[in-house]
Amino acid sequence: MSQFFVAAQNGGAGAVTSIIAGNNISVSPGSGVGAVTVNVSGTTTDAVQIGNATGSLTSLALGTAGQILTSQGAGLPPIFSNPNTANAYVDVVGPTTYNVLLTDFFISVNATAGNVTIILPAAPGVNQEYVIKDRLGQATNHVITVNTQGADTIDGQATYLFTDPYESIDILFHGTNFEIF
Repeated sequence: MSQFFVAAQNGGAGAVTSIIAGNNISVSPGSGVGAVTVNVSGTTTDAVQIGNATGSLTSLALGTAGQILTSQGAGLPPIFSNPNTANAYVDVVGPTTYNVLLTDFFISVNATAGNVTIILPAAPGVNQEYVIKDRLGQATNHVITVNTQGADTIDGQATYLFTDPYESIDILFHGTNFEIF
C-alpha cells in the first residue's frame, strides 16, 4: 500500500498558487473546479516528508509500527518515538549535569552526593511540561540548578535555583518562555 502526502501553498484570498508532492508522486490539474489528479509511481519509501518556507521537502527516517511523530521544538524536524516513553520518570543522581529529553516529564533529583544541574531543552514544543523535584530534601546541602538554553527563560530568568528541601517546580513552555505554576 502506498501512502503519500500532498501539501498546497495558499496564494492568498483562497487561491492555491502551487501544490507540492513527495517522492514518486506527481500532481496535475484535474477536471472540474478545484480538482487535482494525484499519481503515484514506483515505490515511495519515505514515511513522512516535511517542507520549509521555500517548498523544499526533507524526508524523515522511517519509524516502526506503533511509533508516534513527536516535535523537537522550533526549527528542528519531528522524530518518531515510542508512545510508552512519553511522560517518562527520570532519576537524576548527583553530582551530575542532566540534559532533559523531550520525552521526559518527571525529573526526580537525588543531590545527596553532590550538586545537580538540570538543562532544559531549547524551545521544546508549545505546552511541553516538566516536573522537577528535590526528592531527598538536599537543596540546602547541595545546589540544584535548572538552566535554560538560548533565549529561553524560566519566569524571565535563565536559571532557577532550588532553595528549600523537597522543593519541586512544575514548568510549562508556552512558546517563548517556561512558566512555573
